[in-house]
This record gives sequence, structure tokens and C-alpha cells, in this order.
Amino acid sequence: MTTIEKQIQKARPKLKTVTPLVHWVITVYAYFNIIFGLSLFFAIDQTKISASLLIVNDIFSYKFWGVVFIIIGIIKLFALKTNNWKLSRQSLLLGVSIKAAWAVALVIRSLTSPGTFLVSIIWLALAAIQVVTFIFFMPPAVATNKQAGVGDE
Repeated sequence: MTTIEKQIQKARPKLKTVTPLVHWVITVYAYFNIIFGLSLFFAIDQTKISASLLIVNDIFSYKFWGVVFIIIGIIKLFALKTNNWKLSRQSLLLGVSIKAAWAVALVIRSLTSPGTFLVSIIWLALAAIQVVTFIFFMPPAVATNKQAGVGDE
């Protein structure tokens, strides 16, 4: 991070002040990811589950996915705490990517075995909320030259 970016980060108002909706969406998703990750890591005994809920769990374990979700949640909270808008944007994209992957895996699983279709719709909705927040409500991380008024002669 350059000196100018650090100065901008210190001078800019908190995300909660500029757009409270984005702040609360990121906060809720941060805690959701941490709680969900902890439940995957500690609460699920994969040896007692006869068929994996997700196709991706045939590749990685529930504990692995638990750690991934915990890390995403911590990144989101860190981005809010440090008022790092760029990291907040990136954490939204990371969350969308993981949730969309899970949603696709759940849709595929619902085609092969009944009972997971509703869960896949919920995961699609979780990903969609983050996409909409990122596209329509998240302010830009750093102004580009055109946004800053440079070169408008």
C-alpha cells in the first residue's frame, strides 16, 4: 500500500458513516461465516455422515471448509476495523465466490439426490445479497484519475 493510499484510508470516513447498509451486510456476513465455520469445524462429525451434502466435500473435508469460512469472517471484520474499503470489497467477492461454489454444488447434489434444493436456493440468495451489495452499494475503494477529476481539461 502506498503512502497516499494510507493517507486516504486514514482521512476517509468510516464505512458505517458513508453507507451503513454495506457496513451491516459485511458485519452480519462476517459473524455468519465465523459461526458457520466453527459449526463445520467442531460440530459435524464427517465419519457419521453416510453421503456428503456437497460434492465439494468429496474433495475437501468439513473441517477444511470450516477454516475457510472462519478466515473469510475474520477478513471481513479486519477490513471493517481498519476501515479498508478495498479489503471490504475483496472480502465481499471472496464470500460470493465461496457461497456460489457451494450453491452450485448443492444444486448438482439436489439433481442427484432429493432434499437439498431448498438449501441450494438459500445459498444462492446469500451469494446474491453479497453481489448486489458489492455492485450497487459498496463505494469505490480508491478514486481513479477520472473520478478524482484529473485529466478533465
